[in-house]
Amino acid sequence: MSDEIVVLHLDPGACRFHTKITGHKEDDKVIIHMESDCPYVKKCDEPMREINLEEIVHMPIGENRAYVTMGRLLRHSVCPVPMAYLKVAEVAMGLGLKKDIKAEYQK
Repeated sequence: MSDEIVVLHLDPGACRFHTKITGHKEDDKVIIHMESDCPYVKKCDEPMREINLEEIVHMPIGENRAYVTMGRLLRHSVCPVPMAYLKVAEVAMGLGLKKDIKAEYQK
């Protein structure tokens, strides 16, 4: 049985490649779909289609499957998609709250 669908719209900044990440819990895993204007994020969709609890919270961060897999496919080291992907998984799994993520430069 599926739980609530979690949807996150990501504005990554200067590259302007908007990404929509959708996830829902099924049994002991989260099923995730990424839609993006970025050709490299599109390559991440299939290999990262599902993630389990252990993979969501796996530390250290450099050994987390989301960062390892997407790190091989993405072409920008500070791309926010892996973090956003894990936030969707965390919320869908019931481990986090739907709180907006924000980073702004001081003017």
